[in-house]
Parts: sequence; C-alpha cells; structure tokens
Amino acid sequence: INGARFELLSGTPATLQTAKSVANTLRGEMMHDIQSGVRYFETAFDATRLQLLRDDLIERIKQAPGVDSVVDMQVEKVTDGIRYSATIKTEQGNLIINEIR
Repeated sequence: INGARFELLSGTPATLQTAKSVANTLRGEMMHDIQSGVRYFETAFDATRLQLLRDDLIERIKQAPGVDSVVDMQVEKVTDGIRYSATIKTEQGNLIINEIR
C-alpha cells in the first residue's frame, strides 16, 4: 500500500488500541467463536436494549490483553450511533476509552 505506515505499539497505547479493537468485534464475526462479540445490530437501535449492549462491551473489553477490569461503562444513543465511555483498569493504571460507533 503506497504511503502506508505501520507502527508497533506497546504499553498504554497498545492496551487502548487492543481494547477498542475487541469492543468493535460483532457477534458472529469470529469464525472460531461465533458466540463472542457485541450484539450491536440487535441492541443499538433499540434504546430499551442498551443495557445488553453495555454488558457485551464490558465482556469484550475484559478479554483484551492488558485489561484487568472495566471500572465504569456508560452507553448512550446519539444521533450518529452509539457513544460509549469505558474506564478500564490496567497495569499502567486506569485508562479511558471514548468511542462513537
């Protein structure tokens, strides 16, 4: 790929990137474990089911290497989709992820 840059991350940036990546994994997307992943389409468009989306995000983020636990998770419906904010506990201390999907 012309102009592509690859960067090897470690420490805090690597933990944050990995946690964001696993949180973006949709249910059924991983052929080796179709029950893992976030039930995005089944939950994101129904405000009454946001708790399920929150629970899925917590479970996925806890599976990321370097994440000890999810201290706090907020999920809300916004115009552009879903906004979530997660505080995760890691060896580096507490880190915050803010994403819109």
